[in-house]
Amino acid sequence: MDVCMGQELARQHFGAARLGDKRRTERLVKTADHILRHPAATLPTAMENWSKLNGLYRLVTASQVTHAAVLEPHRQQVLERMRSHLNGVVLLLHDTSELNYTHVRALREQLGKVGSGQGSGRGYLAHHTLAVTPQRRVLGLINQVLHRRRDVPKHENMEQTRQHPAAKAGCGSRGARRAAWPPPDAPGSTSPTAAATPLSSSPTSRPTAAVM
Repeated sequence: MDVCMGQELARQHFGAARLGDKRRTERLVKTADHILRHPAATLPTAMENWSKLNGLYRLVTASQVTHAAVLEPHRQQVLERMRSHLNGVVLLLHDTSELNYTHVRALREQLGKVGSGQGSGRGYLAHHTLAVTPQRRVLGLINQVLHRRRDVPKHENMEQTRQHPAAKAGCGSRGARRAAWPPPDAPGSTSPTAAATPLSSSPTSRPTAAVM
């Protein structure tokens, strides 16, 4: 994994982001650098002054600045590491965390239910797919899905909930599709839910990605 720090690390992972304007990419790199240097701080504190904070706000309101676009440069680096992992297996480890934003009233209409039972927690499910070798070498974050649970009607039973299209297109299946190589829409590609997906067509180098 990376040994560089600060802006060098931020540029390595976000410097190739395609956000429609090179100034947005530069703003993303600088923002990541500030957050790396102040990981526990609020955004106003991490950004250090009002001008930089406003720059961040302008950045995230641009239509080209999406979650996928920001993640893509790092994702491509991880795919390259997976390709270069010769004569071996890459494990794709999946895990989901709840992001609870119940206290942010301005976001309420954009959020879904989090927590168990009949609680009123609101937020997102963040599903992470981490590429790791059997030797425990972490290759990086191959994908991240931000999922909003739908509000289930009171009259809906458990079986109906399981069969709902939103349940079948959940975090795990979306994460597996995004992490698959070759991409699921590529000619001749196979299902990403298979136990092992080829990463290379070379007869001398055929690492596989085992979806866990």
